Amino acid sequence: MKTRGKLLLLSASIAIVALVLSGCFLMPPTVRFISPTALNNSAYPVNSPITFSWSGENGLTYTLTLSASGIGPITLLSNSNLTTYQTSIATPGVYTAQIVGKTGLGGTGKDSTTFNVTSLKITNSATVYAKNNVVISWKSLDNRPHTYLYSIDNGSSWVSTTQTSATLTNLSDGNYTFMVKLAQSYVPPAVYNFEILTAGPSIDISVSDRTEGGFYEIGSHPQGRYAEISWSSNQTLGALLVRFYMYGPLGTGIRYRLNISPSGQWVVLPATSTAQQWYLIPHPNKNTDMIVSATGYGSLQVYDMSGNVYNIPPFQLGQTYAIGMLPINWLGTQGSFAIAPFVLSERYGLSNMPKVYVGYNTSSVATGGSFVASVYTPNLTTYASGTHQIVNDYVDHTDITTNNGLMYMQFSIQLAPGLQLSNVTFPDMMAGKVNLSTYKYDPDTGILTVYRGFVNPVPNAPVAQSATDIAVQFQCTVPATYSGSYAYAQIVYEGYFGNEGYSNLNPVFKDNSLRNIDGVVILRSVPVVTVGSAQ
Repeated sequence: MKTRGKLLLLSASIAIVALVLSGCFLMPPTVRFISPTALNNSAYPVNSPITFSWSGENGLTYTLTLSASGIGPITLLSNSNLTTYQTSIATPGVYTAQIVGKTGLGGTGKDSTTFNVTSLKITNSATVYAKNNVVISWKSLDNRPHTYLYSIDNGSSWVSTTQTSATLTNLSDGNYTFMVKLAQSYVPPAVYNFEILTAGPSIDISVSDRTEGGFYEIGSHPQGRYAEISWSSNQTLGALLVRFYMYGPLGTGIRYRLNISPSGQWVVLPATSTAQQWYLIPHPNKNTDMIVSATGYGSLQVYDMSGNVYNIPPFQLGQTYAIGMLPINWLGTQGSFAIAPFVLSERYGLSNMPKVYVGYNTSSVATGGSFVASVYTPNLTTYASGTHQIVNDYVDHTDITTNNGLMYMQFSIQLAPGLQLSNVTFPDMMAGKVNLSTYKYDPDTGILTVYRGFVNPVPNAPVAQSATDIAVQFQCTVPATYSGSYAYAQIVYEGYFGNEGYSNLNPVFKDNSLRNIDGVVILRSVPVVTVGSAQ
């Protein structure tokens, strides 16, 4: 009886303890989300960091799941003692996160939170506007209504709206940054950079002399038989319109309008004519210069409004002309009209021009052989013997330089790659003068620079007894390993080889007073020697 009583008492005690323990450990533990909540970061942009954090009783392990319409639940964290987890979501939508805290005996507590993943996408595509008033639109990819804040001054002040667009008015020309974000949210704003550009482009026109001669030096007369007209704009151009004019006799102030006939001739229109044609410069951001000529067509073709192509006809020597240009930027905004006068005038004809050019003693050479190149200067010494008046120039008839005899010349020759320089000789050029000559050759670049001086006789100095129009002769060897089909030597300019370390490649011609001799024509044509196989 005593033993049975003890057993019953033990069973009752165990049952009581079990009931107590059951009531204690089967009670759900408390778990709460800290972030995100409806009051804190309730909306996130796609692919931005999202930090989940929660609180719970000691000893719990946690499982974090994520679900949305048509998605999940997806387990992000399982049976972990962590109380924070970070991820990002690439798909906009309304998401529900659930955190479940579990005790060691299986008791569970849970909490859930709902938040948006959205992308505020600004729908404007333009980056530049040619107007002062701009409407900027955006949309939220979760397709839900929101209150937005936008700013045009880098976040210094924000304007609240429930609309998905903002109208910005009275904007000055310049660059702007527009930002828009969800109200009551810490998510970064969407950013949109744009420019207001209501001012049209301006264009600068310059006219340089003797482009065909390639001789630009202090003292040059501002015009020649050829001239280069170049231009530049302060904006990217969508179109460049051009017109030409011809002036009446000096002092009359009359400016006639010119059109190009279908046969390629100038048609002179009255000064007040409204029939003058605009011509389009093709590819206006690439073509920024043209050669105008008194002996043939210019170097750049133009188009009329119907797409017909025209060559720039020749201009008369001594007549004053002008080119006018109207730039239009890529937004279609018309800029300011610019005009530049020019005159084509010379003091010599084509037969007696003081030209400099390269010639050879043969037209072909075998590999392993050689040929002689000469720099010819016909009419140079005659031209440099005195002053010249520009008789066909109706503007000022002035030749700035005196040209009282040739005293010094310098020019550079570029040999074809792989060609070897074998020998350099200097024939006498100026009879009755002391002919001084030297050269510098750089085999790495193949550039031969020639220096020649001509001074009056001095005691015991050798004086030239004869004269020639050859400034220098040099022998070129074509090695057996030469890979080109042609060999050549050409006069070069600083514009081509200035980055090679040569600063004096432009041809220089000085008179007896060390002033530049004006009017020397460097012919740009580059003759070649055909290279054959070694025999």
